[in-house]
Amino acid sequence: MELPQSRWWRWRRRHLLTGSLLLLVCLLLAFDPAPVNADPDEDIPHNDTVIVRNWAIRFGVDLWEFGRQFTKVNDIRNVSICLARSK
Repeated sequence: MELPQSRWWRWRRRHLLTGSLLLLVCLLLAFDPAPVNADPDEDIPHNDTVIVRNWAIRFGVDLWEFGRQFTKVNDIRNVSICLARSK
């Protein structure tokens, strides 16, 4: 037996399928059988934590310096444009 091929039936069938899949994913996530009793610091060795922290500090400093230099470039452009317009 074939279902009617009207637009409403296609919409309903698609939404029933996506709703069912979404419900299945939610149930799988809700009933996770793996225990979460591990210490979060246990997974990352201390040396790796220090490496990541140092990288993040260097990245932040470099980003700050880039922003400062970029702002100077924009200020210089604005001054040179104002000087060019005033001539």
